[in-house]
Amino acid sequence: MNADTSQIAPTEANRPVAVGRTSAKRALMNRPTLAALTLAVGLVIGVVIGRLSAGGSGQPADRPRVATFRGGDIGAAAVRAALVQEPAALRSGHPEVARRILDDLVRTRILATLAREKGYDRDPEIAQRQAEQLAAAFVEKELEAPERAKPPTDDEVRAYLEAHRAEFDRPQRVRVAVIAFPATTPAERDAKRARAKAALAEAKRREKDYYAFGELARRRSEDPNTASRQGELPIMSREDLIAAAGPELATAAFDVSEPGKVHPAVIETASGLFVLKLLGREPARNPSFDELRDTLRSRLANERLSERRKAFLERAWNEANVRVDEAALRDAIAGARAARR
Repeated sequence: MNADTSQIAPTEANRPVAVGRTSAKRALMNRPTLAALTLAVGLVIGVVIGRLSAGGSGQPADRPRVATFRGGDIGAAAVRAALVQEPAALRSGHPEVARRILDDLVRTRILATLAREKGYDRDPEIAQRQAEQLAAAFVEKELEAPERAKPPTDDEVRAYLEAHRAEFDRPQRVRVAVIAFPATTPAERDAKRARAKAALAEAKRREKDYYAFGELARRRSEDPNTASRQGELPIMSREDLIAAAGPELATAAFDVSEPGKVHPAVIETASGLFVLKLLGREPARNPSFDELRDTLRSRLANERLSERRKAFLERAWNEANVRVDEAALRDAIAGARAARR
């Protein structure tokens, strides 16, 4: 028995409404992609749902028929599609496995026919799920599958890399620890210079002791922030260090020959006096196109798909000529709240 959707009486779900186009559009485009497309094409796919589920008119016949039953049939294309989803069944080659899959298809269609006879297909929740499945299939077939079939070319990926080179190149960076003596005037620096030199002498004397500099920083540093971290600063490039502590400290940090060494002199900057130890050095990184090609191709493809999906949904919305009755929407919200009490 084929569903005749033309005889369905008008309901609140299909009653034509008007007003509030701008606010409705804003609400939809801020919802998840699938829900947006569901509403945008919902006016078009309502009739298709019944026909597709029933295998009735409006759809190409699936021939040859593999099984028939009251109200419908199962064609070869439907069986092939189901078998493709069961690779184990295809590998086994046993006819009884294919028959089990066919029986499942027939059983589902029979129950669906009985459900339509009872009017369950007009239940708003079921209709919404069917609409979401159709919407997902529409996006996949009309947008995503064609996009996957034409990935970005090497030339496009190269152009993308050049436009985003700064994101992938990384300058040399260092990790340092300091014993700090804040002093912003010459008089303050003169007053603290002896303490700074004494700290430097002890740091040099205990240079091979891995834990000594951290202990000295906790005990001797006059800057609470660095003292609490055993003198350690975050890993930084030369530019980062200049911005954080001044060019003198940055130059000293990059002048130390190898990790574990203490700079031979007290470093004087506009903000104070410092004893510095190099903890680690990270070389600059400038990855080649070949190193980044696959990562960039995937990233570019995803960004392109995202942009085209947005335009695709916008076009579907505009072409559907959506109108929303704001008063009816408020009534629906009030009804939903009342139902939850």
